[in-house]
Amino acid sequence: MAARTWQYLLRRVYSTPRLVPSQTKFSVYKLNSIISPNRTSFDFNSFFKKYKFIRLLRLLQPSISKYLSLNMNENIANTFFNPPKSVRGMKKLERGAFKQVVKIPAIKVPVQQVSTLNKLMKKSLCKFAKIRPIAELSDDDRDKDEFRLFLLKPDKYTDADSFNERECQLFEKLGIKLPSALIWTDIELSYDNWNASEILRAVIPGEFDSVSGFTQTGHIAHLNLREDVMDYKYLIGEVLLDKISTLKTVVNKTNVIDNTFRNFEMELLAGEKDFFATVRENKCTYQFDFDKVYWNSRLSSEHARLINKLSNGDFVFDVFAGVGPFAIPAAKKGCHVFANDLNPHSFKWLVHNQKLNKVTSHFETFNLDGREFIHSKLKPLLSTQWQELLETNGNGQTDFKFHIIMNLPALAVEFLDSFVLLFDNMTDILAKLDESHLLHIYCYCFYKGDNPDVDIKGNVLRILQQDTDDLKDFEIRFVRNVAPNKDMYCVEFLMPVSVMCEKQVTASSTANTPQSLGTEAKRRRIEEL
Repeated sequence: MAARTWQYLLRRVYSTPRLVPSQTKFSVYKLNSIISPNRTSFDFNSFFKKYKFIRLLRLLQPSISKYLSLNMNENIANTFFNPPKSVRGMKKLERGAFKQVVKIPAIKVPVQQVSTLNKLMKKSLCKFAKIRPIAELSDDDRDKDEFRLFLLKPDKYTDADSFNERECQLFEKLGIKLPSALIWTDIELSYDNWNASEILRAVIPGEFDSVSGFTQTGHIAHLNLREDVMDYKYLIGEVLLDKISTLKTVVNKTNVIDNTFRNFEMELLAGEKDFFATVRENKCTYQFDFDKVYWNSRLSSEHARLINKLSNGDFVFDVFAGVGPFAIPAAKKGCHVFANDLNPHSFKWLVHNQKLNKVTSHFETFNLDGREFIHSKLKPLLSTQWQELLETNGNGQTDFKFHIIMNLPALAVEFLDSFVLLFDNMTDILAKLDESHLLHIYCYCFYKGDNPDVDIKGNVLRILQQDTDDLKDFEIRFVRNVAPNKDMYCVEFLMPVSVMCEKQVTASSTANTPQSLGTEAKRRRIEEL
């Protein structure tokens, strides 16, 4: 199959959520980087071997190809209804400029035969937004009361010879005479007939991929526009506001980044300056000021995946909790949750969302630096729990686990050094614990490169000051593509006792470790997902 066809296929998969789970969506950025338009073929097997995270598409390939082939034919037909070329390059939205009149084929059908013919020719009728395929004749037509117009697909029916034998026999049976019954009628199209994608493709020159996606948070649409479309940013905002009924506010991320907390400066493109958002995810409701905290609706599947790993009675320590997308559902599942975030606004809404979701027990919140939280809260709490486990000698509930969630992809891996010798005074106790009661780590990170399995694991070992690979249940899992050549991963492993207790520090002195570089407030740097 030609490379351009594969580009089209995978772009459609990327933009059609019902085809595959959201975590398997494939970025058009990476697609364009590996498929050259000049190539005449595409090695499907090699592609999936290299990009494991969309291997699911291999199973779906036949049905997807069939589905998209139908849609490609449909798209060819719809080019007949493209917006006028005169709107190309428009920078200030002029809705009236989209008006045009097109001629499409139609047949005059007696009123009494409309129902019968509609059932038999349903697939042949013209299908386009806000155009009724069965229309009335014009007021000056003498047959207005006795006939209706069946609007046909213009790419399929060009003259009376376009009808197949079955259709001709059907018309004859119903008393419809060709070619006299076939006419070309004028249809007026306007701005209202096209969706946002079609409008923007018609207006903006070049690759539409620059503006093909946005994230919706409640009533807010958040874009991250590239430089080459900035001249059209206000038009883009107005179009989205017009075409998506659930939107009231459209914003664009600016280049000004907050260096302390996970929020970013934004510019209002269209709509109300109302950043108070209410969203529902994984059976929980969250409220927050979108311009003061971090939230990404595209991570809902990742939140659900991790929550599914937790069980009633588990202990969850969320080091960078935000407004609670991990912490709240974990608590509702019956876990003992200790949620922390340095951002005071995130902390405020974390507490608010705790009450909003009626999480009343086994839930503690903290507004601390990540390292301070690990040393002053996590350490004593875990020490107490581990001692109680040994004192009960297996009596009581012992099937719970300890989970550490570190969702700050730009920096979380560097915070792993907080666990080095963290429990150095508890070597004997930890040595007696069952392996299941050690720390299950879920650490998120960004990666640019071609060998994430080797590079990310090497970085984790370096920060944990381990010369040998003692990490059990180690897994590096792709989460999503966030930018050209930049991916987000989740690193999962069981924290070794040798890291937390035994004094086996590598040759590099602790003065050179990330721990010496300062507090979270000084060192946080936001790289928006």
